[in-house]
Amino acid sequence: MVGKVLNERYRIDCLVGSGGMADVYKAFDLKEQRVVAVKALKKEYCEDPQYLRRFTREAQAMLSLSHKNIVTMYDVGSDDNVHYLVLEYIDGCTLRDYMDKHGALKPNIAVKIACEVLDGLSHAHEIGLVHRDVKPQNVMISSKREIKLADFGIAKFADSSTRTYEGTEALGSVYYISPEQAKGESVDAQTDLYSIGIMLYEMLTGKPPFSGDNAVQIALKHINEEMTPPYRVSNQIPIALSDVVMKATAKNRDARYRYAADMKKDLLRALKHPRSRFVKTGQSSDSDNASADEKKVSFFKKHLSTIAIVACVTGVIGIFAAMLLLSLASDKRSGFKSIPNLVGKTLTEAESSAEYRGFEIEIIERRQNDGDEIVILEQTPAAQQKAREGTVIKVVVSDPVGTTVVPDLYGYSVDEARSILADYKLVLDEEFIDYQESDSPEGTVIGQLPAAGDTVMKEDSVRITVSKQHDTFMIPDLISVKDASAAVTLLIDEGFENYRIHIVTDEDLAEVGTSGDQGNSGSGEGSDGGEEDDAGGASGMYYPGDDRRQYENMQVIAQSPAAGTEVLYNTDLVELYVYRSSRGDFKHDFSENLSLKAGDSFIVTIITDLGEIVIFETVCTEDIETIPFRGYYWHSGTYTCILYVNGVVNKELSREFLLEVQQNG
Repeated sequence: MVGKVLNERYRIDCLVGSGGMADVYKAFDLKEQRVVAVKALKKEYCEDPQYLRRFTREAQAMLSLSHKNIVTMYDVGSDDNVHYLVLEYIDGCTLRDYMDKHGALKPNIAVKIACEVLDGLSHAHEIGLVHRDVKPQNVMISSKREIKLADFGIAKFADSSTRTYEGTEALGSVYYISPEQAKGESVDAQTDLYSIGIMLYEMLTGKPPFSGDNAVQIALKHINEEMTPPYRVSNQIPIALSDVVMKATAKNRDARYRYAADMKKDLLRALKHPRSRFVKTGQSSDSDNASADEKKVSFFKKHLSTIAIVACVTGVIGIFAAMLLLSLASDKRSGFKSIPNLVGKTLTEAESSAEYRGFEIEIIERRQNDGDEIVILEQTPAAQQKAREGTVIKVVVSDPVGTTVVPDLYGYSVDEARSILADYKLVLDEEFIDYQESDSPEGTVIGQLPAAGDTVMKEDSVRITVSKQHDTFMIPDLISVKDASAAVTLLIDEGFENYRIHIVTDEDLAEVGTSGDQGNSGSGEGSDGGEEDDAGGASGMYYPGDDRRQYENMQVIAQSPAAGTEVLYNTDLVELYVYRSSRGDFKHDFSENLSLKAGDSFIVTIITDLGEIVIFETVCTEDIETIPFRGYYWHSGTYTCILYVNGVVNKELSREFLLEVQQNG
């Protein structure tokens, strides 16, 4: 397929992925002049009516969708028995790849991803489309941190025959399959929400809730076994967020969220109130409740006589106690509870106390004071009044003059960080946003100063560090430049400063040989216990000319990596091999205590106007404590010398290079 042009329009450039029934290629749309993804049905399925039907179904589903969190489909067609879809090309990775690399995600990042997938699903559900295969492999994360749901290959409209089994084949990934899918029953929007819940569980804990030796075992666990709540797997997971996951993954569909928007609302609320228990998970079945009631009845029947005796003995006290219990039971049945006393508590304490009893807090007024914390000054309704669960307690709070707490910005975009800081009456330091290469999604915050949780003055500025893609550099042809100084200038002008210069002498070239054979050259002044490798680095390097007389002093005669190689700025080292007739007349004798091990590489460079120039290098053949050697340079003076062991800086020295007669004199 690579190199083929479909219908004289879509040029196939390379294979980027392969699934069960189709291959995905990166391609170029010659008409629209844009990069696209082409999803082509595999050859072995092109004559199979079932797979052709599924492929057609995906095209129909995708054509009916238009949402920023769903991969866009541009075209559908066939050419020479190649059936294909043309889709939006996502430059990034799947959520599966991202989790494999990062493990369990922070709650705010996991919720952000889940909410964007829910937005896409909400659009699909509104037009009656059930995805039926929501899983990390089908969620794309672009390099711009966009979240998109893909692969509607087994999607169906809810008013059609939406059963999971077609013949004996169970569709969808078994790790994220709902109980009704596993049983071959009809599916609806709540089926997708179950899969989202399982996916969120894995994002938070680092692993799916059920595993087994085969697909059947895992499917049976989805049907029969209760999940361990996420907060019990990791104490870093807020209990409110854990409750949302448990409600989304309830075995009984009636206990699950009905709409994606409702689940998103609770996810965002769980981040705001992490210790709240506002979500009723409803994991217990009706039969379980009935069984519990029967046990209670059995218990009271068995102890009826004892209860009667106690009631007689306690007399009036028992009557009043019974009346009190009946009153409390009535309140409980009606959903009424006593309003807690919040006055005098800090806002954090008040929110926790209210949420524990099923109430919410709304700040209606702030009054400035000289304190250090936000404290509840007044509340309505008053303490001890009865109110239904969910009642909003309106409060007046103190507002400490000038202080606020720095929020956690990790994982948010720059625009989101700016908005969050504004909510905390802080300002983003626009002039000092630091962009660093990172494996985190591009454009997201990976560091901040002051740190999250620090107390600062309002209107203070916060500096952030933002992730960016690794910058790449195409190595130019440095040999054609010839002069070492010009080659170094070219590298620096291109923005690349991680380079090192090796000197190659007539002696080195003689050891390489006029035939171009590679060889090792001796330094003449070697070290005990070390393999006497030449400071110029001739070992293992092939030089383009075999007649040393054609070279001029300071001419670049070799380079590594080769011209045209793509490397990372300031990560990959560029090495220049520069010819000189000799190393120079000025020298310094070194004797350094290093405790090197057999196999350790040892390189010494000096800092010059050209950059780092290698004056000695070797690989130790045995363990040694001291390594004496002589380094040469063609100018006298005092230079900074850097000693590298296995590529890592071991120490820096300041050493003077003199003529031998000067040293002896």
